[in-house]
Formats: sequence, C-alpha cells, structure tokens
Amino acid sequence: MTGITDLPQELISMVADYLNRKDRTRFAGTCRNHYQALITHLWKQVHVESDFPHYGFTNVPITPVKPFIASSRLEQYATHVNLLGLHGPFHSDHYAIKSPSLHTLMLQYDSEFHAPSNRQEYPDTLDGTLDTAMLAETHVNNANLIRLNPIIKDIFRYSCAESIPSLRRLLGRHRYNTPQPDPTLSKSNKSSKSNEQAFEALSRLMNLEYMDFALKYTSVSDIDKHLPKEYRYMCLQWRLDSGLERLSTLKKVRNLGFASTEQEMMEEDLEWMLDNWPLLEEVKGEFSGDAGYHNVLVDMLKERHIAHF
Repeated sequence: MTGITDLPQELISMVADYLNRKDRTRFAGTCRNHYQALITHLWKQVHVESDFPHYGFTNVPITPVKPFIASSRLEQYATHVNLLGLHGPFHSDHYAIKSPSLHTLMLQYDSEFHAPSNRQEYPDTLDGTLDTAMLAETHVNNANLIRLNPIIKDIFRYSCAESIPSLRRLLGRHRYNTPQPDPTLSKSNKSSKSNEQAFEALSRLMNLEYMDFALKYTSVSDIDKHLPKEYRYMCLQWRLDSGLERLSTLKKVRNLGFASTEQEMMEEDLEWMLDNWPLLEEVKGEFSGDAGYHNVLVDMLKERHIAHF
C-alpha cells in the first residue's frame, strides 16, 4: 500500500509530454478517481506486523513478512478497513484508532517478540520483566481497541505465548533449567536505567493487584547451590534509587513477590511502598542479605498488619 502512494503523479508524469493541456487535466482527474477507488479496495483488509524485535529459536532476527504500517497511515484510511490483523505487540497509537466499518479483528501474538530496549547502552536490560509487562500491556491495548470499535462482530485470537489469567495478575518469567550466566555480568550491572525501563513498563498497568517476580525453578531444588550469584543481579531491584517511585500509579497492588532475587532494600524503600500501595496485604521474599536488617523491615510490615513469607 505504501508503494502506490504517489501512483497518480507518476502516471501523469510519464505520459504528460504526449498530451495537450486539456487532455492532461482530464487524464489527471481520471487517474485520481481510479486511484481513490483502488485505495478503497486495498484498505478493506489490512494485516500489520509489529516492528518490535522478533527472534527465532536460533536467536536470529526474523525478517518481517509484511511492510510495517505506521499508526498515522492506518488512521488515515481507517474508514475503509473491514478486517484488521495485528501480529505482535504495538505501541498504544495502533490501538487508539476508530474504524467505523471494522467487522473482523485478528490478534496474533507469539513469544518470539521482545520488548524493545537499548542493549548497547544498557546491556543488562531485564528482558524477562520487560517482555512480561509488554505482553500484559498488549492484553490491555487489545481490550481498549475492542471497546473503541463496538461494531466488531468477529474476533480471532492466536497466541503461542502463555496467556495471562487476568489483567490483575502479573508473574515474572519462570526459569525451568539452570541458566548459564553471562560472563560479562557483574555486580556493577545492577543498572538503575534497566530497572527504570522495566518499572516504566509496569507503571502503565494500573489495575495490577498481584505481582510476583520471584526466581522459580522446576529442575533444581537448591537455588543457592545451582544458580551463580552474579546471575541474580539481573533481577528487579525494588529500591527508590532504581526507579521504584515510577510505580506510584499502581494503587491496587495487594501482593508483591521477589523471593531469591538478592534484594538490598532500605527502610525508606519499604516505607514508600506502604505509603503508595494502601491495599498491600502480603509480601514474599527477603528484603536484605543481612538477616538483622531483613527482620527490621519485616517488623515494619507487622506494624501495618501486612503478612510476610
């Protein structure tokens, strides 16, 4: 569709030298009329593939099958669209378009799409958290698109990724085998920028009530024995100096889990949670590697009658 945008002008320029001024004007009008009819036909069924990073099992980028269509262009021709297919996650602009003739919506998502991040500047980006947040946000955006277009009759949803049971629940990625640590990782890789990027993604999911980002394994029984300590520095750090304040939008949070993630929380971090998440009922995980300091924070929860495990 993008390739024929200038078709009338191209046709006119090709034959202009062979026509007089009167015929040239008539020909230009005919070209534009046919072009408008062609546009109406072409935009009846639209399939868009996301421009987010897309990788296969070999970690090789997958080349998009269809050309990407910007939201501004899709909105320009939205009145003609009868069928819309969205493959992968998109920015919110694609889900904010009202198509008065939209009858069929096809939503396709697979786990090979990843949240875009600047890995050159922040090589320790928390991929698991970003991907999980992106998937949840896609669920929200899909729902908003459906609400915006109540005339839709048929909805087809294809997904190769595990569906989130409810938009109120968000669980971080579970790892089923002992991971091989990246040799470039070190304690200095606890980048506040990576945390902020992940927290920014989470902050848009304002209906979240249950968040569990604990490291969980099914093939090992002793995490400390099998998991290199430096690997755990890739986990979210629930601290104000890592961007925790971005989650002030999540006023419905009731449960938070971060077990086995090597936290180093301070009193002010927990105090911020207690002040900003008034519905908090339960916390799972160790606040600090220092047992004494951990107990101090546990006592703060007990004073507010909040359960800790």
